Amino acid sequence: MARPLRTRLLIRTLLAVGIPLITCVGLNLYSLGQMRAKLGSEFGLYASNLGDLVDRNLFERYGDVQAFGYNEVLFERDSWYKRTPEENRISARMNDYIKAYVIYSFMMLLDINGQVIAASSVDEAGRPVSSSHVFDRNYAKESWFQNCLNGKFYTAPGMLTGTVLEDFYIDEDVRRIYNNDGLTIGFSAPVYDKNGKPIGVWKNMARFSLVEDMMKQLYGSVTKAGYRSTHIAIVNEQGQYLSQFNPSSGSSEFIHSSANSGRNSLDVAGVPMYKDVLVGNSGYAEAWMPEQQEYELVGYSRLKGALGFRGMPWSTLVQVSGSEVYSGIHQQQRYLILIMFMGLVLAVVWTSQGLRTIVGPLSDLSHNLSQRAGGIRQVAQKLSSQSQDLSSGSTQQAASIQETVAATAEMTSMLAKTAERSRASQDGTAQMLDQLDAGRKTMSDLTSAMSELERSNGQLSSIISIIKDIRQKTRVIHDIVFKTQLLSFNASIEAARAGTHGRGFAVVASEVGNLADMSGHAARDIEDLLERSEREVGEIVDMTEDRTRQGKAVTAQSTKLFDSLAREVESVSRAIGDISEAAREQQVGMQQTSNAMTQIDHIAQQVRDLASETARIGTRLG
Repeated sequence: MARPLRTRLLIRTLLAVGIPLITCVGLNLYSLGQMRAKLGSEFGLYASNLGDLVDRNLFERYGDVQAFGYNEVLFERDSWYKRTPEENRISARMNDYIKAYVIYSFMMLLDINGQVIAASSVDEAGRPVSSSHVFDRNYAKESWFQNCLNGKFYTAPGMLTGTVLEDFYIDEDVRRIYNNDGLTIGFSAPVYDKNGKPIGVWKNMARFSLVEDMMKQLYGSVTKAGYRSTHIAIVNEQGQYLSQFNPSSGSSEFIHSSANSGRNSLDVAGVPMYKDVLVGNSGYAEAWMPEQQEYELVGYSRLKGALGFRGMPWSTLVQVSGSEVYSGIHQQQRYLILIMFMGLVLAVVWTSQGLRTIVGPLSDLSHNLSQRAGGIRQVAQKLSSQSQDLSSGSTQQAASIQETVAATAEMTSMLAKTAERSRASQDGTAQMLDQLDAGRKTMSDLTSAMSELERSNGQLSSIISIIKDIRQKTRVIHDIVFKTQLLSFNASIEAARAGTHGRGFAVVASEVGNLADMSGHAARDIEDLLERSEREVGEIVDMTEDRTRQGKAVTAQSTKLFDSLAREVESVSRAIGDISEAAREQQVGMQQTSNAMTQIDHIAQQVRDLASETARIGTRLG
């Protein structure tokens, strides 16, 4: 018996210790998983912020080229086609823009035939550059030039329009002028004269380095957060790398798709999550990188546009080594698993040692108790038999008492309801008397109102008299209008006789006649309105007098009815009061009887319960 007891105690102790320990470790591991997801969201936000910064900057460049086309100096045709800024004021103004904006490497203005009108000739520091060769070229067949003249702008429904945008490309003019890689984003827009007719095309070549400066800025923010292995990239919709920045590889230079070193496009075959980037989604993922032979956390986002600008068809990627970003999380996971394992081992060892000192004495005590239980069982059987007989008798007695108590309680309840209903009826008659008094007062107020209404009819009769007086005055206006028209007619005749000198007076006389006509029409309208008002007010007075007589008769009858009804309700209220008092006295007597029966029932239940408990104890001991 000792071995099964020891096994059961060991299992229970392990469960008591192990379940809370495993639960605690599981909750901590879940929290670490949440931290892992939060880090992923953070890198997805890094990528989204970079895309938004690029969109906002290119939105400004989208509008710059259109704004430059409104400069008044463009319409000074004497400057057109001159090669030096001293002779060409348009070129001089372009040089000012180059120095002020810094981000543009070159600008030029072309006529509608593709011939260069003006071109910038300095760099962002104001140093001269050789750009005169563009005056010898014709750009009429260039796609950006044709798109400007044909209105094929870089836009979308509901977005800004008016500018042709050339995605990341190598501009040969910039490359020749600066002797560099010529990486450029082109912005072109038509230039219109004051009549809205196109007279040329303005083109700005923006340095792609303006985008790479934003990538550097983001890299600085991420590395300050402690992620030194971060590398940032921008890819187009085909997955081709436009620019990569990865100082952790040992080089702080940007790598472009045109360079010989580095990957030129996303390795979709090796890293399947890159497919999500190509379809234009945004988010984050943990992916195995075959080239680095480790997992990396990748935040990515498709550019969505900003402030009405359509946005470039690019995606931004911010990647970091998983061993760096998750190092703290992995270490905590290992510590938690180790703590759980050590806790379970210690619980097993401690429980085994403790059970050796407890199970032996418990086994001996159990054997002794088993031997003594036999004698107690015989005594218990006799006690159980006698207790069952007592319990049966007590149960029958308690049942009879409960029936008596129930009948008494039912009678008490009926008397209580009778008393309550009598009180409610008495309250109702009192309320009815109050309402009858209020009704009598209302009838009195109504009689007063009828009298006041009769006085109001007298006032309305005086109004009819006033309306008649106004109608008499209106006839005087008709006479005045007639005489005014006659005077106007005579004045027109006299003005006609005066010839040229009377023309002004004739106009005045005609206007006076027109005003007299208008006054006549208005007077007739007023007379009609007064006649209708007199008739309607008379009808109202007659109708009010008739209804007032009827109302006074009905009010007198209602007052007599309220008085008779009040006397009857007072008689009923007195009878209900007598019934309520008698019911209350009966309720008090029945309540005393019910209380006595309840005490007897309580004592009988105690006897029954004691007998039943004694029988159960005897049965368990037997």
